[in-house]
Amino acid sequence: MRTTYLATLCDGVLDWGVDGPPPTPEHVPVKLQVTVLPQPKAAPSASCLAAFAMLEEFAVAGGITTDFGDVVEWQREERRDRPLPGRDE
Repeated sequence: MRTTYLATLCDGVLDWGVDGPPPTPEHVPVKLQVTVLPQPKAAPSASCLAAFAMLEEFAVAGGITTDFGDVVEWQREERRDRPLPGRDE
């Protein structure tokens, strides 16, 4: 006859809770058959849901646009507008 007991493994020690098997004499080996049950997935956090909502709004608004023209040219213009540190112009 097979009997199943639920236990929790923590730091290498099985915690049988209140409905565990009957106690065994000390230093007597006991054969066990342990099945690891799948863990339930944690619900997304509030900050994760907020970030997802912001990304959704961004996608609905059109995402990244190229209204400013050529990206490489824009970057060159940005670099020209400010002096470089440690250089005299």
